[in-house]
Amino acid sequence: MPYAQDKPAGSQPIERSMRAGMAVTTSTLQGPGRNDRLRESSAHPRKRAMNGFQSFLRRLRPEDPRRLHAFMQAVRDLDWTEAHAGASLSVLFTAVDQLAEAEVSYYYRRRGTRAWVSGVTRFGAWICGSVGLLLPLLGSTDAPEFKHLGQYGYTFLAVAASFLAANSLFGGTDGHIRFVSTQLNLEKLITASRIRWCRHLTESSTAKEDLAKGFDIVLAYAADLHATTLSETDRWGEGLLAALEKYRQMMEAGSAGGNNKPS
Repeated sequence: MPYAQDKPAGSQPIERSMRAGMAVTTSTLQGPGRNDRLRESSAHPRKRAMNGFQSFLRRLRPEDPRRLHAFMQAVRDLDWTEAHAGASLSVLFTAVDQLAEAEVSYYYRRRGTRAWVSGVTRFGAWICGSVGLLLPLLGSTDAPEFKHLGQYGYTFLAVAASFLAANSLFGGTDGHIRFVSTQLNLEKLITASRIRWCRHLTESSTAKEDLAKGFDIVLAYAADLHATTLSETDRWGEGLLAALEKYRQMMEAGSAGGNNKPS
């Protein structure tokens, strides 16, 4: 006879209760179910919207107009009635804060490229410049095998000058310094603005005066953020134009010197 028919009659309720207990334990170990996750996600639509806003900003360049569009989407449907004005103001501050944080991430990424360009061009200029200075000295010695090397000194010096010109034209050293200083200024701005905002929250209520102070903090935050990035852009433009002009003058001087050589 089958084994299941040999079980005592009273063992079936016990078996059913054990299976029910195991199902409850398995559900607990696996965490919230699908319905629980749906309720939790629907309970925080504003949090999910801000998380999507943050991830979208990280994928965009600072000058991309879609960043401004995402910011407008995040603050477009805020409720500014007296009962919800405080919460809406916090969302507005967070949206500006995320713009600033995206700028910091951008400058942190870009400064690595500028550091690489600076390192390669400076190393190349040092190597070629050193060789260009040593070759004429070797050519002036009494050793006959070194006599022909002196003529290549100017060539290596010209290559060294080209490395330095590339460093200036592509914003190697200057760009790295500019990006690091801008990143640090933005971090300083973010830290100070968040401290001001936390102090405002400890002192705030639903009064209109407190809301006006909160708006002043957010407005100053946004103004300082754009002033910092605009200052970096101005420095970049001035440095690039100066490097281009210097390179043009150097090329013209080299061309004039070559044309003036006697035939």
